[in-house]
Amino acid sequence: DDMSLLRIINVPRRGLGDASLSKLTAFAAQNNLSVFDVIVNDELLSQIPALRPKFRQTLREFASLILSFAADAKTHKIHELVNAILNESGYLQMLKEDDNEESKPENASRIENLGEFVNAAKEFETENAGATLEDFLNHVALITDLDSLDEAEQSRVSMMTIHSAKGLEFPVVFILGMNEGLLPFAAALFDQRELEEERRACYVAITRAQTRLYMTHSRTRSTFGDTEAQTPSRFIKEIPAQYLRHWQEEKDRWGRITWQEFTVKKTNPVDIPQSKLKYSQKFPPYAQPKVSSYKTPTAHRSAQSSTTSKPKIKPNLNIDWKIGDNAKHGKWGMGKVVDITGEGDKKNITIAFSNPEVGQKTLKLAVAPIEKV
Repeated sequence: DDMSLLRIINVPRRGLGDASLSKLTAFAAQNNLSVFDVIVNDELLSQIPALRPKFRQTLREFASLILSFAADAKTHKIHELVNAILNESGYLQMLKEDDNEESKPENASRIENLGEFVNAAKEFETENAGATLEDFLNHVALITDLDSLDEAEQSRVSMMTIHSAKGLEFPVVFILGMNEGLLPFAAALFDQRELEEERRACYVAITRAQTRLYMTHSRTRSTFGDTEAQTPSRFIKEIPAQYLRHWQEEKDRWGRITWQEFTVKKTNPVDIPQSKLKYSQKFPPYAQPKVSSYKTPTAHRSAQSSTTSKPKIKPNLNIDWKIGDNAKHGKWGMGKVVDITGEGDKKNITIAFSNPEVGQKTLKLAVAPIEKV
């Protein structure tokens, strides 16, 4: 439809001015045609004398891009098509290269959301063999309208963002994604003011619960199809221990899923001492996280590669790392240490990198090319 087309036709910017677009839309309306019908037809474009040749060429290139995506939709997997659109349209690159300090946090959030969209597409096609792009778009369009929530619907599960939940209360609340890099968001780890905003948002989420609150965090998480180890949110650790009960998913010797309560050691809240497990309660099994074999498109990888050689950083077990230290990785650049586990050559370090695309990674110190800065 024309409204959707006009929203994206100049994003990223293609040099299409408002005056020229107005002439284009006016011509389409006068001839009872859609804007897309006009831009895919060279003969129709040539009938708009007020359009400059450069403007016409830009419209032809945009139309060709849309038609190529439409053709790919018939042969490509859904998540592959989404990745191609994000990269070949230039939208993802636009978000990454925006130097405006005020829009950086919002852009980082958008990049994170786009990664989740790719994950959702991949999960949908796994669960629905033979599904089409239209099937997936119909699936994601089923969104609960929070404004229409009334007493008759109170018995239903309501899914919403933290900001949407302000002013509402529920007997039972689940907060999902309590991981470093999500809550708090990765970009906030390097800005104390932003970190406090994230802490306040977490407080809002916690206080929506009237009688019972569940907070979940994952061991691994997929972003743009790649699976990485995760660390529990620092906000969980800040809650007094007497108010918390900790559970984790385990498999018994027959491969069945159980949930086991455990006691967190005071010295390191992240450790899970198996010797202190108290009891277990069985729950229905659910799908386990799978490591993806998806590779970033070649064009995108080449854009990240450097033409100049850099001094190699060698692993060093003798560095005395502490949470909060600044670290530099030989490939991923600067970051901040958010967690340390293990001892000796089995010590692992979790770093939240300043590059939103890299995000948070857990590395083995014995082999990781990192140094303290």
